[in-house]
Amino acid sequence: MKIINNRLTNQVYKLIFTSFLSLGLTVTPHSQASTQPLDQITAVVNEDIILQSEVTKRLQMNQAQLKNQNKVQSDTADFKQQVIEQLIMESLQLQLAQQRGVSITEQRLNQTMLSIADDNQMTLQQLKDVLVREGNTYMEFRRVIERNLIIKEIQQLLVQPRVRISDYEIDQYLDSTAGKQMADTQYRLAHLLISLPPQPVASDVATALQLSQNIYEQLQQGADFYQLTITHSDAHNALSGGDLGWRKGSQLPQLFADRVDNMQVGDFSEPIRNINGFHLINLKAKRGASVQNVRQVQVTHILISPNELRTLVEAGALAQELYQRLLEDGDLMQELARTFSDDKQSAASGGNLGWLNVDQLPDVISQQVEQLQNGETSPPFASPAGWHLVQLTDTREKDFGVENLRQQARLVLASRKFSNELENWLQEVRNQAYIEVRSNQ
Repeated sequence: MKIINNRLTNQVYKLIFTSFLSLGLTVTPHSQASTQPLDQITAVVNEDIILQSEVTKRLQMNQAQLKNQNKVQSDTADFKQQVIEQLIMESLQLQLAQQRGVSITEQRLNQTMLSIADDNQMTLQQLKDVLVREGNTYMEFRRVIERNLIIKEIQQLLVQPRVRISDYEIDQYLDSTAGKQMADTQYRLAHLLISLPPQPVASDVATALQLSQNIYEQLQQGADFYQLTITHSDAHNALSGGDLGWRKGSQLPQLFADRVDNMQVGDFSEPIRNINGFHLINLKAKRGASVQNVRQVQVTHILISPNELRTLVEAGALAQELYQRLLEDGDLMQELARTFSDDKQSAASGGNLGWLNVDQLPDVISQQVEQLQNGETSPPFASPAGWHLVQLTDTREKDFGVENLRQQARLVLASRKFSNELENWLQEVRNQAYIEVRSNQ
């Protein structure tokens, strides 16, 4: 157990002193209620007090952390002042959290403790045992974690709204090196080459161009790019269908990069000439932060619910009658929805639910939609709300990649700004507080 003991000592210090450093937090014993009545008061913070025993405990743990990192504190007096300042700032934040009713649920705290044990590759009981051997108690450690989580929550609650990110800032970031690396889409291309000799004459060029144009026409008529590559390509990878594998946009030859941005998956290019000959490329797939294709559906919906005037069976009969009319003329869907549908939100618009991701639909509806072709109407089906008819009007693939990329950029910028705003906020909180540090310690 000595190995586990040493490992946890390091991990616990990292957890307490490193994980929360970004928030300006470190560990401290629980509340003043757990201290001895004869403790001297080191500082008064609004209506709270910081006792000498708290300062001593914090000093010991910070010194242990420095020793664990093979560092030596430079000045004991300055070090103590820093510890007192930390305790003051934590007290101020905990007071604000109490005023705002911020608390941590038992479930979240239990999950955090389990995560700590898991991160240290041990069970919760092993964590408890090692804490005891290190001179701590599990409940004290748990209270430390709860305290730090509360401070983190109040910071998020009061500082996050101060962080503002403009569209201009997002544009600037995406134009930066880091932004371009984030946005660097990966493409999987297949390549077909009709080569030219080193010093081609006009007839060589004409022959190669004619062949490449013939291949392009075959592709337009539905021919398989893979088979045409095996048959005609002069590239070294012709037998593998010209597959170039996954490449970032920045790694593509400029000849291909200029065209691939405007291509959809499955598209192939017209013949492209360079010194080597005529090239045709096929975009087989793409991926990355700037790519997020989502299938969307446009659905028209009719709901027939039971009410005071009709039973569930009678509602089903009416739904079946409407279905028969739709089988004869599907264009009646909107008219029937306006007249009969009990879905008040969509009835006025002819039952049109608009464009939605399939997973945004209720399960009972999405299961029916998945079985329909464009223009088809489902047979009546029941749910707790009544009887439904749905018609799949249209489908499309919508690329949310740009939105996703901008959101990622926003998160990066917000993270950068949060630290600065946190420092400003902490200073404001301190300036507005009554703080008395007693020098008789």
